[in-house]
Amino acid sequence: MDSGKGKGFVFPPEVGLPGTIVASNISSDRETGVGSWTDGEKIRAIRDGVGRDGRALFPMMPYEYYRHLCDEELSAIYAYLKAQPSDANAVEKRPELPKKTSG
Repeated sequence: MDSGKGKGFVFPPEVGLPGTIVASNISSDRETGVGSWTDGEKIRAIRDGVGRDGRALFPMMPYEYYRHLCDEELSAIYAYLKAQPSDANAVEKRPELPKKTSG
């Protein structure tokens, strides 16, 4: 069941996920997206699944596959994301996950 823009998606209990999943705004919006993140912070999020604040990104981010991308492939994805229009879309805060201590 979709609960609206910026509200996440409520998965049924049988899926085994912890309730409401809210995707982060990855647009270039500086206030609600990743527009104020450094290139290194964005690359770390893609390759290592670590957010700007050091928290682990929810496992739905398939960083375990992205970490094997060569630099050229990652640069192409990154260039595509940067070329997309920004979207001022504040999303609900995600549940606290443990900080990731190693990459």
